[in-house]
Amino acid sequence: MILNDDRDFFYKVDYVKLDASITRTYKILGNFKATFVCKPFSFAFGGPNKSIIITSGNMIMNNGTVKSNTIINILWY
Repeated sequence: MILNDDRDFFYKVDYVKLDASITRTYKILGNFKATFVCKPFSFAFGGPNKSIIITSGNMIMNNGTVKSNTIINILWY
C-alpha cells in the first residue's frame, strides 16, 4: 500500500477487513469500509538489495528510519 504523503515507501498488507454493510447508490456503484492491516515497517522502492555505483568522492547515506547493519561489497576490476 502506498500513502499519498510518502510515495517513496510502501507498506506490505497482511489482510484487508471489509465491513459487511455495503451501501449501493447504483447497480454497479457503492460504498463500503475497508480496514488495511499492514506490517509495522515501511519499505523503500528498490528493496534492501538495491545496488549503488559510486566513484571517488561520493558519499553513501542511509536515510531509513530503522537501524540496520551496513553491507558494502567492493568489486575490483
